[in-house]
Amino acid sequence: MKKDKTITSREFQHRFANLSSALKPGESIVVTRHGKTLGLFTKAPKHQTAPDYLANLEKLGHSAQVGQNVIDQICDLS
Repeated sequence: MKKDKTITSREFQHRFANLSSALKPGESIVVTRHGKTLGLFTKAPKHQTAPDYLANLEKLGHSAQVGQNVIDQICDLS
């Protein structure tokens, strides 16, 4: 198993530009403070594609109207 790379929060702040350039897409680094994990910084993949929501609904036996109803409900929350 590959050991995670770690960096302190202070180093992360000071070296962010170099770090973000050095990481490969999808590669992560653990950010710590006083030896405890604060979070995980992962460089985004170059090509992200959105899921085909309509196809997923159809696989579940639903129509496109179900998805539209969800969108309508979300938009009406404001």
